[in-house]
Amino acid sequence: MAIFINTPGGEDFANIDEDRSGIRVGERIRKIREAREMTRAELGALVGLDQNRVQQYENGKRKPKIPLLKKFAAALGVETIALMDPTTESFVSAMYALFQMEDQLNLKILQKDGCYCLQFGDGRLDGMNRYLKKWHEVRHALDEAMPDLTDEERRKKVFDYNMFEWT
Repeated sequence: MAIFINTPGGEDFANIDEDRSGIRVGERIRKIREAREMTRAELGALVGLDQNRVQQYENGKRKPKIPLLKKFAAALGVETIALMDPTTESFVSAMYALFQMEDQLNLKILQKDGCYCLQFGDGRLDGMNRYLKKWHEVRHALDEAMPDLTDEERRKKVFDYNMFEWT
């Protein structure tokens, strides 16, 4: 059961993500460079590039490989991971992913009853909240059903849940 009904131009999200990866990295380099009030020439001098090449990286025309990304990070005084596409393989990586969602998807952190909660936008059922509602419904149904199922039925239910995630 797919929940991604409207993909831009009918494209595969994987293609869109990969095509924009260099742009996202470049946007981070530019944003941090500007916050540091550095020129492209100054940053280029620190990493061994001219300002035109720095501009190509910032515009996403080129995507830096890890060794160059480490030079950019050192020159900008940030962690290398701060320039990379966010992942969720560690708490630190997940935090960068959350900061990206704050910037791109209007994510807010709220505190309710001693717990920290994440909310997208105003919390109404549009955009990301619609996906979260569906995820909650499917997960809740799985959790509710599990105690009463046989091992075979559990495997099937978990497979169905995984298919929800993968589609």
